[in-house]
Amino acid sequence: MAGLAAGGAAVGFLGPQRALLVSAGAYLAAAAAVRLQLPDLPPAPQTVGHEERQTNGSLLRLSWSGNTKLLAEPRVRSLLFAQWVPPALVAGAESLAVPFTSGHGMPAGSAGLLLACLPLGMFVGDLAIGRFLRPAARERLVVPLIVVLGLPLVGFALEPSRVVGAALLLVSGTGFAYALGLQRPFLEAVPEARRGQAFALLTAGLMSVQGMGPVLCGAVAEFTGSGDAMALAGLATVCRAAWLVIK
Repeated sequence: MAGLAAGGAAVGFLGPQRALLVSAGAYLAAAAAVRLQLPDLPPAPQTVGHEERQTNGSLLRLSWSGNTKLLAEPRVRSLLFAQWVPPALVAGAESLAVPFTSGHGMPAGSAGLLLACLPLGMFVGDLAIGRFLRPAARERLVVPLIVVLGLPLVGFALEPSRVVGAALLLVSGTGFAYALGLQRPFLEAVPEARRGQAFALLTAGLMSVQGMGPVLCGAVAEFTGSGDAMALAGLATVCRAAWLVIK
């Protein structure tokens, strides 16, 4: 949230091109700090099987083989998709905030208000769930929190005002805390030797689907309008929660 605020301020003061240059410089500084300040640690002991040690160190081959084996495990695959699908759908709905506000004649800056509410709700939800609930309680709340994540978005089918829309996104953002309840089951489902790769796959997949969500929701919005597309994304998120119950 602080980064988004700083980025917006940088664009306002410097313009988009200079702000991008500042951002690139910040990444270079971060990379230099990581390289120079983190200690050199010895590699972890080789615990992979004989078959994987025969791959002649091909990083691409190791990555492909490891990811394939992880996705072949039903429990691991189910937990991965549980952490990928809801954020992808909500990111797609969030991406329609600008066309929603402009299409409904809302004042300038309304899209920024809506876009700020989802991460704010996420911050509040993660803080509350992570700070005050034990792991077992977080795991019991996974499905209800996915419902909280998706259900408020259904309200955009009613074309809410700017204030009501902001409140809906704020409540929706708190549902992102469901992911905290999947951390321990995911860790336990993955063999110890593959945990590093499993979390890399989780992160890479999450970034990928959050890019695909806006494309999908944007395509739907071409036929239904932005509000209805946001509502459909929320409904699909609730259906995903129901699928977890069935499974």
